[in-house]
Amino acid sequence: MSGPAEFLAARLDEKEAALEDPQWGDAHGICYECGTSQDRERRGVAAMRAILAQWEASPPDSPVLTFAIYNLAAIWSDHPDYKKAWR
Repeated sequence: MSGPAEFLAARLDEKEAALEDPQWGDAHGICYECGTSQDRERRGVAAMRAILAQWEASPPDSPVLTFAIYNLAAIWSDHPDYKKAWR
């Protein structure tokens, strides 16, 4: 894993895989633990992927998109692969 963009992509892959698990929520797609819907979670993943795709298509070190990627990665700052230097 080389940077926050790759880290973010890996976390989004994990989140999508978790959303496909039939044990994720109730019959209405509501999470037992957090109370949110699978549809909302999927929209969140799609939004983050759109930002990530824009960042990948932008010139290196685009300040606004780089700021966004670092902040989106920070959602998982408690993950063992998250680097403190990304804060």
